[in-house]
Amino acid sequence: MVLLRPGIPCACGRVEHLHMEQEKKLKVLCLHGFRTSGGFLKKQISKWHPSILQQFDTVFPDGQFPAGGKSDIEGIFPPPYFEWFQFDK
Repeated sequence: MVLLRPGIPCACGRVEHLHMEQEKKLKVLCLHGFRTSGGFLKKQISKWHPSILQQFDTVFPDGQFPAGGKSDIEGIFPPPYFEWFQFDK
């Protein structure tokens, strides 16, 4: 994909193909720990210096299963909590 500055036509000369020049950010998939949540991890990472965070597009999904037991972060961060997998003991 070619990004152009406003006012500079693309090679085909069509004005509607103008784009803002920008750098593409790396997308980072941020997976939370056992029986926590994407929101909890996002809060933890938000403490990083903004100059680091602005370099990336971050995604914070929740695990696919509701937590099947007590979370270590109960009382620290509100539910719901999630797990990425479930297993039989």
